[in-house]
Amino acid sequence: MTVAEGADRVCLAPMTDSPHSERSPDWHWSNYWQQGLLTTFSMGKFQAGYDGPVAVFWHSVFDPLPEDAALVDLATGNGAIPLLAVRRARELGRRWRIIGIDYADIRLPQSGEDIERVRQDMAEVRLIPRTPMEATGLDDGSVDLVTSHFGLEYGDLDQALAEIARILARPGRLALIMHHPDSAVVRQARHDFQVTRWCLEEERFDRKVAELARITASASTPEQRRRLKYNPEAERWRRQVNRSIDRLTRRLQGQDPTQMLKITQTFLSIFSELKDHSREDKLRFIADFSEAMSAYGARMESMARATLDEQQFTDFLAMLERQGFGAVKSEIIRYDNGDLIGRTVTASLD
Repeated sequence: MTVAEGADRVCLAPMTDSPHSERSPDWHWSNYWQQGLLTTFSMGKFQAGYDGPVAVFWHSVFDPLPEDAALVDLATGNGAIPLLAVRRARELGRRWRIIGIDYADIRLPQSGEDIERVRQDMAEVRLIPRTPMEATGLDDGSVDLVTSHFGLEYGDLDQALAEIARILARPGRLALIMHHPDSAVVRQARHDFQVTRWCLEEERFDRKVAELARITASASTPEQRRRLKYNPEAERWRRQVNRSIDRLTRRLQGQDPTQMLKITQTFLSIFSELKDHSREDKLRFIADFSEAMSAYGARMESMARATLDEQQFTDFLAMLERQGFGAVKSEIIRYDNGDLIGRTVTASLD
């Protein structure tokens, strides 16, 4: 995969020296949730919500709740767990007070399967954005159940558990699904973060394509494009782009190249697909894609960093007991095919 000589290709608007500078700590998650997605999986099995063993676990957590119980989901994203709770309550003939809290700028889901039903169900949920799990603002003893799905580990665990203990009624319960370092999701997160960093920060692939595009964008006829191969500046940047691809390919030998191909091919494909568009349109497309990939890389980095290793997880269970939680129980949760999803944790305060 290389840049053909004389091709009329497009570019990327320049980025700041650090793609993460002057941004709030949650910028990458706000960027994601503002797309109106329901779960952290924008594609694949869980994009429309959680089912299978995950839904079975959460149903087992919800089912003991009595009529008019209060449930709070921390790091809720756009409310996938509250949505499960709403639907389970309806199946059981009960009504619960359901709140979702997230530090990011969350919003109701905007697309996906059965979106109208999702919106109707979510009308029963109170979503609270831009609120840390360590300081929810909820009243003491006002909640019967606190949940979090792939979320609690992103906060300050000591402070978050203290806040959970404060808002839980007695008796009250806590239920979690947490990332596991050996799960396919976390392994993929580590890999994709690294590859994204190589492409955008080390190779500066987007900027190289941008420089090439600035030279080639004015070539609109076959003859003008043919002459580009005699343009020394165009040739210099074309070589730079191709060398980056070669280095990335060698670096990923024996590893999954999917993320690298997604990044490089998307940048390069617009040379042909957008060749008849204005220079401004091309630059805008690249700028948007660069921002999306920077945000994706940051989300994958935060997931990898937040995941507790075995010792950290053992310490977390001890932390629960120090905060007064009893009946602490942890299990591995897997897909039906045996693949690892994560860890479940349940505990209670009496």
